[in-house]
Amino acid sequence: MGKLFFSDSKAEGGFFGLTLLFLVPWLFVTLCVVNIALLMMDGWVRASLVVLLASVLFSVVAHIYGISLFVRGILANRAQRTGRQWRMLAGGVTALLLGWALLVFLFRRALMIFDPIGKLSDGTRQEANVMALPDWLEAMMGGPWSLLFVVLAVGFLAVGYVTLGKVLAASAECDFARLWTKGVRTQWWIMAVIYVASFLLGGCSGLGLYRARQTIARAVGRPLTAQALEEYYCNGQQPDAEFWQEVAIARKAQMDTLLAAEREKDALPYCQISGKPNAVMSPEMVAQWRKVGMDTPETRNFEAFFDNPLPPNVRDYAKGMLIAMLLPEAVRAREIIPLECWRVRIAVADRDFVTAQAALRRMKNVGDRLAHDHCLIIALNWGNCEKNRCEALARVIGAGLGDEAWLKELDQEMATLETAIDEIRLNALIYGEAVIMTDAADGAWQCAGALVDGAVPLKSFMWLTPQLWWCLQRFKKSLTQYLASGVDQPLPKLANRHGLMSFCEAYQSSEQKLLEFKANYRMVRALIAIAREKRRSGQWPSQPSAELPEDPFAPGAPLKYQHGTLEVDRSVWNAEKRQFELLTETVKGVRVYSVGENGRDDGGIRRISTSFDDRALWFPIP
Repeated sequence: MGKLFFSDSKAEGGFFGLTLLFLVPWLFVTLCVVNIALLMMDGWVRASLVVLLASVLFSVVAHIYGISLFVRGILANRAQRTGRQWRMLAGGVTALLLGWALLVFLFRRALMIFDPIGKLSDGTRQEANVMALPDWLEAMMGGPWSLLFVVLAVGFLAVGYVTLGKVLAASAECDFARLWTKGVRTQWWIMAVIYVASFLLGGCSGLGLYRARQTIARAVGRPLTAQALEEYYCNGQQPDAEFWQEVAIARKAQMDTLLAAEREKDALPYCQISGKPNAVMSPEMVAQWRKVGMDTPETRNFEAFFDNPLPPNVRDYAKGMLIAMLLPEAVRAREIIPLECWRVRIAVADRDFVTAQAALRRMKNVGDRLAHDHCLIIALNWGNCEKNRCEALARVIGAGLGDEAWLKELDQEMATLETAIDEIRLNALIYGEAVIMTDAADGAWQCAGALVDGAVPLKSFMWLTPQLWWCLQRFKKSLTQYLASGVDQPLPKLANRHGLMSFCEAYQSSEQKLLEFKANYRMVRALIAIAREKRRSGQWPSQPSAELPEDPFAPGAPLKYQHGTLEVDRSVWNAEKRQFELLTETVKGVRVYSVGENGRDDGGIRRISTSFDDRALWFPIP
C-alpha cells in the first residue's frame, strides 16, 4: 500500500501525480474520441454511454489521485525549500495554468464553427460568447497562425511540467532523472502508443476513403471535387444570379397582389387556394381565383421567366462548405409548379390545348433545371415537381386534348426520362452527396465558412490530438463507403442500431422516392396507351387490351388499372370553416397505379392512417 501511494518517496510520488495531471486530460479526450468513432458511429448507444461514464469516472479518480500525490510531494521538506525553489514552484504552476487555460480557450474557439446561431438571418455576424480580441489577433486565430497558439499552449505546459519536476527533485535532494520512475515512463509510453496508433488508424481510414471515392468517381466519370461538381451543375451554361433575383422580385409582386386581394372584405384565402390545384371547389370560387390569382399581369410576368430553359444559379464552389449553399431554384419550383397545375386545370376546362401545352412546357423547364442539380434535397424536389407534371398530363390525356403525334412524342419523352432516373440517381444522389459530405467535413476541419470570426481550425490540433483527425477520417470513410456501395445496386439498409442511420435514412428513403418517380412516368405511358385505345373504340376500356408497363415496386408485374367507380381522397373546400379538408369521395374515372413500397395492392389508395401506400394517377370521366 505504501508503494501505491509513494509514501517511501514523496518526490517520486509527486512527479507521478504531476504526470497524471499532465496526461489524463489528453487520455480522456482519446477515450471520448474512440467512444464516438467505434461505438456511437456504429450505433452502440448504451455501450457508448457506459464507456463515457467510465471515462469520466476514471478521469475524476485519476485527477484526485494525482493531486493528492503532487500535494504530498510539494509539501514534503517545505521547511528546507529555498526562495529560488518557491519562485520556481510559483512559475511552474503559473505556466501549467496558462497552458491549460490557453488550450481550453482555443478548443472553445474551434467549437465556434458548430455554433448554430453564429450568423443572423440578414447575413451579419453575431457577437460570439467568448472573449473579444483585437481584429489582428482574431485574424491570426482563424488563420494558419492558429497552430502557433497551440504550440505556445503546449510550450507553457512543458515548461510548467519540467519546472515543477525540478522543484520536487530539489526538495528531495536528488537528480531530476531519478523521478522518471517506471510508473512515469509507462504513462508516457501509453501516450506514445496512442499517438502513433491514432495516426496509423487515421491513415488507414484515409486509404479506405480514397478507394470509396475512386469507386464513385469511376461510376460517374468525374472526380469528386468541388470544381468538377460545378462543371456538372452548369453543364456548359453561364450561371445567372441576376435572373434568379429577378424571378424572386416577380414572385414577390405576384404574392403582394394576392395578399392585397385577401385583405378585401369577404375575400377568399387566395394564398391557400394557389397551392390546391386539384382541390374540389365551386365554379364560382374557381372563377374568382382565376380572376384574382391567374389572369393578372403579376402572375403572367412571374410565369414568363419559365417559358425558356432556365440558367443555373451562381454558387461559390471555391470557398468550400457546399452544404451551406443557397438553393433558390427549389423555392421557385415549389411556387411556380402549383400555378402551372392551375393553368392546366383551367385550360382543360376551356378545352384550350395551346395554353395547357405552354404550362406543361414551363413545368418541364423547371424539371430540366432541377434534374441537373447535385443536391439530394433538389433531386427530391425535382421528383415532386415531376409528380405534379404527371398529374397535369393525366388531366390533359383524360380530357382527350392533343393529337396522336403529341401522344407519341409524350410517350417517347416519358420513356427517356425513365431511363434518365438512374443517371440522376448517381449524379444527384451518390456523386453530389459524396462531394458535399466530404466538403462539409473538410470545411469543418479547416474552419471554412465559420459562422463567427476568430474560429480556430480544428486541423490546428492535429499534431496535438491526432485522435480527432482519425475520428473525422473514419466518419468520412464510413459514409462514402456506404454511398459507394449503392453505385451498382440500391443502397443497402442498415441495422436499426447503426449510428450512421440518421445520415443514411435520407439516402435510403430517396431510393424509394426514385422508384416512385419512375412509376409516375410509367403510369403516364400507361394512360397514353389507354387513351389511344379509347380513341380507337370510342369508349374507355374495362381492361386494356395491351399489357401495361412493369410496376417498379413489383418487378415482373404490370401496373394496375381501374375503370368505373373509384374511391379517392381529395381536398374539398369547407365554406363554413373557410378551409380545405381532406375527404374520401367516390367518383367515376380511370386510374392506373403502382402497389407502392409495401408491395401490397391497396386498391390504388394512398392513406397514411391505414398504411395504404399505392401510387396512382387518375382522371374523372363522364
